[in-house]
Amino acid sequence: MTRRFRIFSVLPILLLAACEEPVPAEDWDNDGLFAIMGALVFASPYADPIEDGVVIVLDGLIEAVGERGEVQVPPGASRVNASGLSVLAGFWNADVWIEDGILDLAEGGTDDELSAALRERFTRYGFTTVVDVGSSEAELRTLTERIASGTVRGPNILGLGGAIPPGIHQSGWWSGMESEEVDLAGMPAGDVALVPSLNLASYPGEGEPSEAAAGRVSDAVDAVAAHLAGGGAVVFGTGAGYVPEYDPAGELTLLDEAGAGFGQLLEALTVEPAQRFDRGYAGFVQAGMTADLTLVEGDPSSDPTALTRVRWVIRDGYTVFSAM
Repeated sequence: MTRRFRIFSVLPILLLAACEEPVPAEDWDNDGLFAIMGALVFASPYADPIEDGVVIVLDGLIEAVGERGEVQVPPGASRVNASGLSVLAGFWNADVWIEDGILDLAEGGTDDELSAALRERFTRYGFTTVVDVGSSEAELRTLTERIASGTVRGPNILGLGGAIPPGIHQSGWWSGMESEEVDLAGMPAGDVALVPSLNLASYPGEGEPSEAAAGRVSDAVDAVAAHLAGGGAVVFGTGAGYVPEYDPAGELTLLDEAGAGFGQLLEALTVEPAQRFDRGYAGFVQAGMTADLTLVEGDPSSDPTALTRVRWVIRDGYTVFSAM
């Protein structure tokens, strides 16, 4: 039977408690030292989550992670009550196109305008890193420099300029775009990480009947299911920008239909892209790692829709999105 999860509407949550004094969102990262208290912490896809966990962030790095009572909160650290939330490594979207509107804002827009545009497209959905497959680093330089300066709050952006790293296969073949065919079934598990971007398959090409797209989606889901069943790796990507849909809920639903469990989804969103794109300092919630963190409402290991209920996104120790 096909497994589907519904994407529920955002519900308000209560985060205040007597044991931690609430800290305004705009002040959480001002001193470079804060403690996330009481969350369910998923340090990696390969370990049980830490209940009533504590994550200490210092100067953009994760300083310590563990259960409350086992981790000492440094004097002077701001404490944020995250009861009811889960802490995960920052999400990646490895298949996007930074469209001209964003680049125009990077050249002439205000910091607030550019931050808002990046929030609406990426950070509100938990993404701390996005990969622009088609644009070069030079084409994105003004945008990435403004984000790096700290005046604009947005995700890390990698520009590949069409140069896909070894071990990564993008998803153009789902949507009928030009792409080299790859026989995934004939490759040893783990040799190639597939960026499925299944959502791309659901958009009809010019003059194409909608039923053709529906059939392509079904075929693509079956192919990804076979890839996963054979131990193949997946890196999360949505094709946002190439198509008008930025919300990743549809892609998560299609991966669920393909049989991806929570562990595989978390790998695809965090560890696999960090390793495949040679960013070994990210992908885990562990001491010494960059403080790229996504906090969601609920427990995504028992309810995958929690991955869509993003409440707080931290990149390099700075808040880039908050709904708390």
